[in-house]
Amino acid sequence: MELSSLCTFVKIIEAIKVLIGKINICIQKIKKFFEILNSYKDCKKKCQLRGFKSNYCKKVCKVNLKWKFLNFDKNGDAWFYNPENKSKNQIQVKVIPSEKENKDLKELFKNKDVDYYEVRSYKINCFKKEFQILGIEIHDSTGKILYSDSKNNWALPIDDIPDSVREILLKKNMPS
Repeated sequence: MELSSLCTFVKIIEAIKVLIGKINICIQKIKKFFEILNSYKDCKKKCQLRGFKSNYCKKVCKVNLKWKFLNFDKNGDAWFYNPENKSKNQIQVKVIPSEKENKDLKELFKNKDVDYYEVRSYKINCFKKEFQILGIEIHDSTGKILYSDSKNNWALPIDDIPDSVREILLKKNMPS
């Protein structure tokens, strides 16, 4: 084999390696996409099983590729987390309030025409099994921030309820 043919062969192999790397990145993105979609199927199923109204389930379980569904808490709030905004022991969570809590927020903010949601940032201490709230924002359905608090001294224990949203978050963030 000539030297120029060998160099061409090596260049082709290097190009194939780069292409395989890009294909692997695409495969990972597709997997994440389907994981998020499947989480919304789970949302709809759990919403119906809990006996919530159909309109509430449609609103809460409407697909948003930024947020992955976790679970409903004991109050009926729907919890989601942002899998892309996850750093070491910190996570961003979106909480869509139950119909009752949303009604209370409508009265508090004196606007009955919009729905509300919270975005919370947590620091998770896996060993103490504790959450520290880094910040809370209350948004209206247009995304406008109506309230913001970034006190970072609130520590919350993990719920003792199996499969509670905080327990699920803890499991997702435990070191392997």
